[in-house]
Amino acid sequence: MKITKRLFKRLFKKISEKFKKMNETIAKKMTLNFGTMLTCYIFMFYGLLPLIPFITPYMTQMLYWSNWIQLWSLPLIIVGQNILGRDNERRAAETHEMVKQELNEIKNLLLLEQRQSEHLKQQSEDLKQQSEDLKKIVNEINKFNSNDYY
Repeated sequence: MKITKRLFKRLFKKISEKFKKMNETIAKKMTLNFGTMLTCYIFMFYGLLPLIPFITPYMTQMLYWSNWIQLWSLPLIIVGQNILGRDNERRAAETHEMVKQELNEIKNLLLLEQRQSEHLKQQSEDLKQQSEDLKKIVNEINKFNSNDYY
């Protein structure tokens, strides 16, 4: 009995997720298609239809269809915009995380470069000191050699 309930819950969850995903896909596509210039031109043409004399008797039906389109398009646009907004927020969050990771990598590289620079400066100072020490030694040797010949 418990197994069937669990199985039923999982099955119901999968079906509801697929149904939700399908609804979101339909809402996105319809919102994107509804927000085109073609749709704008169609509505402009539809609005000019009453100017044609032989359509005047059908004004009541046209008004009905006009109201019907408004009634279903408003929720469609709102739902579609909500879904598209969520997608944009998700992408913005992903981009933000990627930028933060890149910033951390750049900071690490700069820190590494700074350490290398400090290490190279220290090595340069050490080499200068060694060079000065060698010059002193060479001078001592030259003094010693020059004193031997006199």
